[in-house]
Formats: sequence, structure tokens, C-alpha cells
Amino acid sequence: MSIFLAIPTQVTFTSIVNFSAAAFAFFIGVAVLWQKKDSAIHQLFFLVAFNTGFWSFSSTMADVSRDYDVALFWARMAIIGPFFLSAAFLIFSYYFPARTGHISVAKAFAILLPSIIALLLVATPYNIESITLRDWGTDFTPGPLYTALFVQLLLYFSLAARHFVSTYKKTQDPIVKKQIIFLCLGMILVVVSGVFTNLVLPLVFHYTKSSVIGPAATAFFVVLTMYAILRHGLLNLKVIAAELFSGALVFISFTDIFQAQSVDQFAYHGLLFLVTLVVALLLVKSVSSEVRRREELHVLTLKLEEANEHLKEMDQLKSEFISIASHQLRTPISVIKGYISLMLEGAYGKVDGPLREKLQSMSLMNERLVQMINNMLNVTRIEKNKIDYVCATTELAPIMERAVTEMSFKASQKGLALAFDAAGSEGLEAYVDGEKLQEVLTNLVDNAIKYSPKGTITLRAKRMAKAKGAMITVEDQGLGMSAETAANVFQKFYRAKDVAVARETGTGLGLYIVAIFVRNMGGDVWIERSAPGEGTVVAVTLPSQPKAKCLRPEA
Repeated sequence: MSIFLAIPTQVTFTSIVNFSAAAFAFFIGVAVLWQKKDSAIHQLFFLVAFNTGFWSFSSTMADVSRDYDVALFWARMAIIGPFFLSAAFLIFSYYFPARTGHISVAKAFAILLPSIIALLLVATPYNIESITLRDWGTDFTPGPLYTALFVQLLLYFSLAARHFVSTYKKTQDPIVKKQIIFLCLGMILVVVSGVFTNLVLPLVFHYTKSSVIGPAATAFFVVLTMYAILRHGLLNLKVIAAELFSGALVFISFTDIFQAQSVDQFAYHGLLFLVTLVVALLLVKSVSSEVRRREELHVLTLKLEEANEHLKEMDQLKSEFISIASHQLRTPISVIKGYISLMLEGAYGKVDGPLREKLQSMSLMNERLVQMINNMLNVTRIEKNKIDYVCATTELAPIMERAVTEMSFKASQKGLALAFDAAGSEGLEAYVDGEKLQEVLTNLVDNAIKYSPKGTITLRAKRMAKAKGAMITVEDQGLGMSAETAANVFQKFYRAKDVAVARETGTGLGLYIVAIFVRNMGGDVWIERSAPGEGTVVAVTLPSQPKAKCLRPEA
């Protein structure tokens, strides 16, 4: 041992960098192992970090040593680090980041076997045949073991990279993705620079001076790993770093007490020790709380993402069910509607008195059911973004007249008057989808009929100021609504809380569809005026020029 305690050396800037990189690697490895000694992933990471540091340390010792036997010893030892580094990193890739990985003992032994064989050949010429001490460091003649190392590094790291890429593609966790990126980037820099400077140049070009620079590449791995630790929570080492740093400060402060040369200095250093101890404890507690909150938030985020995906699937199933059910209901409802119409027209004999009244009520309910089915189908198409708006410059008066004609029978069955005030609508045009606009007006009139026990429902249109388009209003003298209901009535599935309004049945989809259709055509809709017991005025604005999702009709 005496020969290693008094080694003649030469220290250079490169050697200082290499020793520092080795110290950092050792520190990280010990910190990880100290956190969870029984964890396979922590043990493997320790081996990766330790062998990274040992390669830098042993290679640098070979270059700074001026004693031939010591330099030869460390030059031959320098090959151990890369051999076991690549093997440990490959096994590590089976476990990280899931922490639930598993590899059989036989497979792990097969991966380690080349490294074990290399370890047995370290002291032989198969490793390094000879060395020459130069003024810049140690020159050496590599043996065949260096070629084997070159093959193992490329093979093992390629297999590990494949595992990490597979994990990267499968995981949805952004933190895990960043951890993998930084780990792989650090190891790529170490392997590429190490292979080039310590294998390719010495073996192919017989230029061994480059081996002095190679170990410095471990600094890349150390720096990137530290960044992953502090920025992206790799292996929760942020807490460990705070604990070790705080412990070092407390230890230094404690030893200073015994350097005191007087009572005053003893008291001063003792007080400083107590303050340092309190600050260190607060620091560790703060960092621990921050990491714990971050982990809890991360877990909650993953749970919310999972729940959100589940809700999306359920919503998709709901939409498909509604679509299928609505389509299946359409046929029997249409048949019922046809038979009721024939009976009311006397096709099967004269219908008078109470029977006619019942048939008229059935017809009214059937029309409402048809409207509900149409609304549900429209909602499913809206959710799947399968509704096209084929717009053109369209005259509004004919569309309003058709809506009034279509809904007149329903209004008369309830004893309501339905009118179209044509004043101001003559020649009035807007850039809309005519079919969608008629459906909008039909929905608005149907809604007005539903919530109007008596009175008149009136449709009006007028040109907006500065030729911005047109405005259509639907006015009723019905139940009206509160300000809260008016503010929310165009939301999906919204049902009014007003007692009088809530008595009426409905899906809460009609006005939602109205709002979607109007706004997708570039217009807007709102409750212009309403109050409980004073009726409602709904306003619809329509553009005069192409807007929003409107498509030009094909020629």
C-alpha cells in the first residue's frame, strides 16, 4: 500500500475536471443508494454512477501518475468502469422508470458475463500490453480486450436505448419522458466521446493521447443527471441533495465549536451551530414538503387525465346510443304520425267529439316527440362535427313564412295565434344556410308555443344598421323567465328553475341547437327581453357576408 500513499503525480486542468466529474458521479450514486438501499432501481443506478465515476477516476490516475507500476495498474483498471457501466445501464433500462421491472437472474448473469471475464483479464497483456510515461500523461498499447469493450458498449447501449424509446412511446407522463431524455442524452455523450477518444483513436489510429480527454465526458452525464434531479424529480433526489447539503453545513458548523480559543468564541460558534441547525431543518422540511406536494399533484393529474379519458369514452358511447335510438324511433313515430293524420282527415270514417279531441292531443304529443328526436340527432351530429353549413345569400321572408305555416297547426291546437309581421322584411337578405335557419325558427316558435298558455306569437325581421345583416325576433306573450334563466337558457341540457316554466317537459336541447346553428353561420342569438308573466322576445342576428363555418354551395 505504501506505493499508493506516496505517488509522484502531475496535476493538470484536465485531470482536475476528470476528478471532479468522478466525485460528482460517486456522490450521486451514494445519494441514490442511501435513499432506498433495498430498491433494485436505486442499486442499479448506483452501479451506473459508480462505474462512470470509477472510469474517470482510474483513467485520470493513470495519466497523472509518474510511477510506472502505479500508472500501469490504473491504466489496466480503467477498462473495468466502461465494461460494468454498459452492463449496469442495460439492466437499469429494464427497471427505469416504472420501478416495477423484472429481469431473471440468468439473464442478468448473461449480461454481466463479458464484464466478469474482462475483470479476470484486467492484469494481463490482453488488456494493456505496455505503457510509456509521456510529458502529457501515459501512453499505452491496447490489447484485444479493448476491441471487445468497443463491441459491448455499442451492443449494450443500443439495447438499453431501445428499451428507453419503447418506454418513452408508451408513457403519457411528461416528467418520465423528460427523465428518459436527459438520462439517454447524458449516456450518449459519455459513450460516444468515450468510444471515440478511448477506443477508436487508440485502436485504429494508435493515438492514445486522446484518452486524457475521454473521462471528462462523464461530466456531461453528471450535469444532465443533476439537471434531471433538480428540474424533473429524477428518483426524488432533490430531497436527498437538500439533506446532504444541510448535513454538511451542520457538521462543519459543529466542528467549528471545537476550534474555539476562548469562551466568547465558543459561545459564538455554539450559537452559529444552533442557527445553522434550525435553518438546515427548515430547509429539509421545506424541500420535502415541496416534493411531496409535487408528487401528490402529479398523481392527481394522472388520475384526472384517466378520469377525463373515461368520461370521453362514456360520452362517445352516450352519443352513439342516442344516435342509434333516435334513428330507430323515427320510423315508428313517423308511422304513428301518418295514421293519426289519416284518421283526423276521415280516411277511416268520420271522427267527431271526444275522439277527435283525443286524436288531436295525440298528434300534438307526436309532433313534440318528433321534435325531440330531431334535436337529439342534431346534438349527436354537432358533437361529432358532422354538420355542414351550405350558405348563400338568401331572402328571409319566405323562410319565415314556411316556419309559420309549419307550426300554425300546433299553435291553433293550443289556442294560440301565430303571425308573421312582414313589415320591414321585404327584400331583406342574409348569408345563411336556408334549411338550418328554418330549423332555428321552427325551434324558437315551438319553444314559444310550449311556454305560452295564451296570446299571440309574432315573427318580425328588420335590417340592421350599417348593412351588417338582418335581425329576426320571435315574440310571445307567455310565461316569461327570470334573468338567471335568460342568461343560461342556450346552454346544453339547461332546464329553467322558474316554477311555472319547469312544469313543461323538455330535453333542454332545442335552444342549444338554435345557438349552435346561428353562431356557426356567423350570427348570434340572445334573449332581448323577458320577465316572469310578461312574455319573451328572442333576437337572432344574421350576417350579410360569408362568416364562420359557412361553405359556398357547389356549382
